[in-house]
Amino acid sequence: MSGGHFDHQQYVINDIADSIQHEIDINDSKEPNILGNDTGRHYSPEVIKRFKKAVAILKKAGDMAHEVDWLLSDDTGPETFLELWKKKGLDDV
Repeated sequence: MSGGHFDHQQYVINDIADSIQHEIDINDSKEPNILGNDTGRHYSPEVIKRFKKAVAILKKAGDMAHEVDWLLSDDTGPETFLELWKKKGLDDV
């Protein structure tokens, strides 16, 4: 079945994490955007630190939702679910 219990919405979580990571990556960019302003937002290191934490947590949340989705969709069984959960370090959240 390849998941589907959550209509594959777990990928939205990963998209948010990727979007935040992109903002981290371009934060210091002085390249002009379409309006001629800096592409980067030049957030402080404190803000970027929290962005990085958000990315890490969201990626784990996406992994969690994925594993639950596959179990509820009968793509994995409880034993495999627990094995993958542990392998991905999801108990450390």
